[in-house]
Amino acid sequence: MRIRYRYRDSEKLFDQPGQSVVLGRPRHGIHIDIDLTPDLRVSRPHARISVADGHYWIEDLGSANGTELAGEQIKGRGKLLLEPGQTIRISDTTVTVEIPVTQVGLDGSLDFDDRMIVTAPDERLDIGAMIDAAAPVFEPGQSVDPARAEALALLYELPLQFGEVTELDTLFQTIIERLVTIIPAASRGALLLEDAESRELLLKAHVPVGRPSVSVTLAAQAMATRQGFIWHESTDPSQSQVLNRIRAGMYVPLIWRGRALGAVCVDNSEGGTLFTADDLRLMLAA
Repeated sequence: MRIRYRYRDSEKLFDQPGQSVVLGRPRHGIHIDIDLTPDLRVSRPHARISVADGHYWIEDLGSANGTELAGEQIKGRGKLLLEPGQTIRISDTTVTVEIPVTQVGLDGSLDFDDRMIVTAPDERLDIGAMIDAAAPVFEPGQSVDPARAEALALLYELPLQFGEVTELDTLFQTIIERLVTIIPAASRGALLLEDAESRELLLKAHVPVGRPSVSVTLAAQAMATRQGFIWHESTDPSQSQVLNRIRAGMYVPLIWRGRALGAVCVDNSEGGTLFTADDLRLMLAA
C-alpha cells in the first residue's frame, strides 16, 4: 500500500505491503503504522485505511478532531469507500492513497456501441435512506397500500417464471425489466455480477436497450456494506452524470447464501420524482 502524507512543508511516503494501515500518534500499547507526529491534534490511534474485496476503505477510529474525506467529515460513519484522487485530511495533515484504477467489465454479449458505463465519483452525491439487506423488508403487521401490494404480487410471480427460464441472461433481463416496471420513479435499470476469478463487475442485463448507466463505485459500496440505499445528485453534479441526465437512483446488493454476488440499480434519468424508502424495500424484496 502506497500512502503519501504531508504536514506543513514535509511530505513522506509509506510504501509497505499490507491490507490495513493505522494512522495516528504512537503511545505505549497502541499499534500505529503511520506516525503523524508532530501534528499534535492527531489522535492515537486516529484512522484506518484498509483494502478488502479489491477496494480501498477509510474509517475514523473515534478520533477527537475527526477525519475529512474529500472535504466531508466522516467521523462516526464507519468504513467509507475511498476513490482514486480523493484527499484525506487528518487535523493539519493531508493524506492521499495511490489507488490502482480499474475499469468495469462488460459482458461480451452486449453490442460495443451500447456500452455506456458511468463511473461518477460519489462525493457529489447525497445518500438518503439505507436499509440492511439482511433485515426484514416489511415488518409483520405493517399495512401495505394497494399499489404497493400489486407491485409485491408482481415480484412474487418471478420465482414461477424462473422455473420456465433456462437461459441465465433471459432470467437477469426479466428481473431488471420487472423492477423498472413496478417502481414508479425508475426509468432505467441494470444488473451486475462479480466475476469469480477477476473480481470485476460484469454488466449482465439492463433496460432500456442501448442505455446502460451504472456507477461501479456505488455498486461496490452496496455489495461491501450489504445495504441498499437511495442516492440523489447534489447541486453540483459531475460531468458524467450530466451527460446521462441521472437525477436519483437506488442500489441494492444481490445476496445468495450469505455471499454478495453483485448489485442491482435503477435510476430516474429525467429527474423529478424521487425514490422512497418503500421503493427501496421493494428492490430488496426482489
